[in-house]
Amino acid sequence: MKQRFRMFRRGNYFWSHDGQTGKQETLHTKDKATGRRLLHAKNEAHQQPVFNLQIARTYLAASDPEIVKRTWQTAMNEIVRTKRDATRVRWERAIKDHAFDLIRNLPILETRSEHFLKVLDEGTVSTNAFLRKLHNFTLDMNWLPWPVLAKRHWPKIEYGEKRGVTGEEHQKIIAAETNGERRAFYELCWHLGAAQTAILFIGYALSPIFIGMLAFPSLQNVGRNYLLNLLGIMIWPLGWGVAGLITQGMIDFMTDQSFLSASSAPNTLYSLQNLMGLAFLGIWIIFSTIAAPIAIQRAITTGQSAASSLFSGAFSAGRAAATAGATTFAGNATTGIKTAIAAAAATEALVNSSMGENASVISSLAQMNSRNSGQERDQPKEKQSEGSFPSNDPTGDKTVSDLLNKSRDP
Repeated sequence: MKQRFRMFRRGNYFWSHDGQTGKQETLHTKDKATGRRLLHAKNEAHQQPVFNLQIARTYLAASDPEIVKRTWQTAMNEIVRTKRDATRVRWERAIKDHAFDLIRNLPILETRSEHFLKVLDEGTVSTNAFLRKLHNFTLDMNWLPWPVLAKRHWPKIEYGEKRGVTGEEHQKIIAAETNGERRAFYELCWHLGAAQTAILFIGYALSPIFIGMLAFPSLQNVGRNYLLNLLGIMIWPLGWGVAGLITQGMIDFMTDQSFLSASSAPNTLYSLQNLMGLAFLGIWIIFSTIAAPIAIQRAITTGQSAASSLFSGAFSAGRAAATAGATTFAGNATTGIKTAIAAAAATEALVNSSMGENASVISSLAQMNSRNSGQERDQPKEKQSEGSFPSNDPTGDKTVSDLLNKSRDP
């Protein structure tokens, strides 16, 4: 029988020549006997491909007994075992992809390129990314003698269209959400996003005027400040992203066993610790949602540190809210009015601390209410039962109206 491959020498190395295709490949040896053995193996592999696979398995099993029965599920389990923390969570979630069921129980040594192509057709972008990493892992571990797919033959990763949530989709999300607090948070995020979009559209419409100001030396600062403010509004989502990372870190800390453990603390102290932690987390979520984009915008326009603004604002807001609430609840007068003022002062403190404001109508009401509470404590008990507002204004409507008029016309 005529042999398909023949050997010849070129320079100092021996080469093989394919009689059917004319392709020539080096045998990577200078020894003639070694070259003949390699040439004989190539001819046998062509004549008896099935038998050659069994021979290859026998040789490989001699060096690694598990190589014949090692499956892709084994490789998945091993790569997960090498990961830690969030990376491990991502891999545990990724290997549950249904597209991997096509090769999950397939021996690694018997994998062909069409197997991978079927997985990639069934899967998504994530399947493509994680299958590449799994393929490279098996090659690095010497569990796969050769690549299943050459690098240039891997399908290109193509991401789908990225867009925001439409109004109809937002309503469906709100309708399906049963948690009232989370539903209110979704509504807040929706309105903040809508506000950003509206501000940007108006800013884009006016930007040609301010861009033209850059041509005049006397107006360059005005044009520059306008464009920087516009850029700051565009990166509001960056502020929300940073605030979200901090929030996630706080939640992870509060759910850690070291924080939840109450073995060495009295029940009262443990309950107070949890209550303070939840209160601070709630204040932080409300504050960061409103203040984070403003802090990022201020960092772009003035160069002020966004982190310091965010943290100092959060602590000052928490302190102002706690002070307003404590002084208001300290009195024994009209509870409904004082509770409303305390809540309003706490909320306004969050916004004002992010905007850099120091005084407002509601905070003035809270301070007046605190002074009235102090006066009540100094008065006889029979007078303390009277309202905190003047006797001629028991509901406080006239006092609020006067404060509003003063703030409008100082």
